[in-house]
Amino acid sequence: RSPASMFGHTFLVFHDEEVPEANAITLEFIGLTENRSSPLTDALVGALPGRYRFGCYFQKRWEYDQEDRDLWLYRLRLDHSERQALEREAQSLSTANYGFIHRNCAFRIHELLLRVYGVLPAWTPVHVPISGIRDLDRMGKLIESPVLVPSSWRLFRSAYEPLVDVQRLEFKRGVLEEGATVNDSAVATALSRYVNYQVRREADAEKRVSLFRLKQKVLDTQGAFAGVVPDPRAEQGLTVMRLEVFGASGPDLRFSLIPGVRAPWDQAVGATRSTRLEYGRLSVDLHRKSPTISAARIFEMDGLIPANEFMPGFGRLFEVGYADTTTELSRQSRRFDIRFGFGLTAGPARWLDISLMPLVDAGFYKLEKGVHFSGDLGLRLRVVAWPSHRTYFNLTGESLFVSARGYRHKLEGLLQQSLDESWALGVGAMSYPGLAENFSVSLSYRF
Repeated sequence: RSPASMFGHTFLVFHDEEVPEANAITLEFIGLTENRSSPLTDALVGALPGRYRFGCYFQKRWEYDQEDRDLWLYRLRLDHSERQALEREAQSLSTANYGFIHRNCAFRIHELLLRVYGVLPAWTPVHVPISGIRDLDRMGKLIESPVLVPSSWRLFRSAYEPLVDVQRLEFKRGVLEEGATVNDSAVATALSRYVNYQVRREADAEKRVSLFRLKQKVLDTQGAFAGVVPDPRAEQGLTVMRLEVFGASGPDLRFSLIPGVRAPWDQAVGATRSTRLEYGRLSVDLHRKSPTISAARIFEMDGLIPANEFMPGFGRLFEVGYADTTTELSRQSRRFDIRFGFGLTAGPARWLDISLMPLVDAGFYKLEKGVHFSGDLGLRLRVVAWPSHRTYFNLTGESLFVSARGYRHKLEGLLQQSLDESWALGVGAMSYPGLAENFSVSLSYRF
């Protein structure tokens, strides 16, 4: 659930069986954070040392399950010469730099496979795991549709979500009351999968014994219940193109075209999991005389993982932006900001998620008389509603109400009260025509 794994991880598995055996060999690329004073900054600029690492499939499967993450298996099409080339590449791997946005684990594994296939990788500003999967699919190197290896959390939620209120009450009695009887096979399945999920995370020995007793009690009444089978096209993330219109005071309008990637509603576990990564934003102001480029964003990552009755949720925002604007005094001002926040979320309904987080904004701006430094504190509210798994509405509001300004080594009023508000209302539509063509289009109005 960390921002680094928000859009997944990519690694190779060398196996003999249809589903990888427990001792199958894995190969992945990792960043090395040991003995680094600022590993996050190094990862953002692509200067973090990294290396390839061999491991065991059972260990990776356990790590993923502990983080409530699923595994999607894609079988690669390799002829004899390509298999030999992959073996040579695996034996002669060297170190390389790791970057969060581009030269990450997914890019390095994809780069390795492209060398095996004799193809040069195309440059892209951002690389996420689904980008490499779609590239291999377009090349005809995937044998068949992906196979889902679900986490114990997904298995539990897929059994629990379809339960009606009466069944959920029986489920809670089964968990809380040791002598409670379970007569419904669907409830028994949900209880069994709840034990499978919880027992691996329970440190108290007595509570683990109670969980095993609950498991034994429901085995006799457990029936065949498959739950919801997710659509892999709706799970892997979508290419997004967003148009934002900013209504400023006076006759000016600002248009922003924003490409990115979005992880959509997780249909199998009844959660929106609205997570997005946007990059390359370019804003154009339409003035009376001529349009001017007013702002450019390096990237923005915005995660929303809803809370529920079994686990808390968190909202995340990390944004880096650069702006070149004209002030009221007709002086050029250049500003660089880093803004981030971390807060709690709540899901009052399956189709509605709300997050509230404190914001910290730090940066510098250059005027004619020199460089100024700035810092702001505030709050961010985000509301996401999903009438269906193909449409969504988004309301985002930010308010920076405490600020500090400095010039060189002098502070100009520490923690001054101010008010800088921004609200954005958006609507979007998604399409899942195929693995390589998934996309989302949305329109936002900022005021």
